[in-house]
Parts: sequence; C-alpha cells; structure tokens
Amino acid sequence: MPFPCLTKDHFTCLWNELLQTFFTGESAVIPFLPVHEHVRRRHYFLVIRLILCHTTALLSYVPAHISQLTLLCLALDSSHITDDVDLVMDDLRLVCLNFRHAFIILLRRATQIVKL
Repeated sequence: MPFPCLTKDHFTCLWNELLQTFFTGESAVIPFLPVHEHVRRRHYFLVIRLILCHTTALLSYVPAHISQLTLLCLALDSSHITDDVDLVMDDLRLVCLNFRHAFIILLRRATQIVKL
C-alpha cells in the first residue's frame, strides 16, 4: 500500500461521518435509523458492512465504539440477535449509560429470575 497514512485518514473521516449519521449510543454505538427512514435506508447497512470489511482488511483495525453485537451482525451479514443474553445485556449497558444503567441492572435480574 503506497500511502497508508492517507488511506487511514480517509477511512477515519468516513467512519466519523458514518457513526454520526447512522449510529447512536454513548460508550458503544449501535445502528439507528428513524422509523420513517427505515425502509428507504435499510440497504445502507449493507454498504457499511462492505466498508467495515475493507477497513479491517486494509488497515487491520475495527472502528472504535461499535458494539460487539453490531460487529457480529455486520460481519456475519445477519440481523438475528444472538442467544447470548450476557452479550446483549453488556452491549445494552454500554449503549445506554448513566440514568438508564439502573434499568439495565433490573432487566438483567429479571432475565436471571426467568431462567430459574
């Protein structure tokens, strides 16, 4: 690769724009589209998946702050949520910090009670 710094700068700028436009969250981000734009822009995430693959292949890094579950769904081209409740809850806790943290703790306890 003749200009790795230039390539990294371009991908960094691109990911900054993508994260601001199509993702939401606090410590970790997840895909987000307003309901009225969901049908029209849903295919954008297929393009984001390809950009993620190219970023990882060319620069050997994954953009920061994307939740683990989102990375799995993008990498595997799947919209199915995993059965790993702990992974889902950990990502949810990172996406929703501060005042929502107490709700997440209560939700986790409720899922543990249901498993009993």
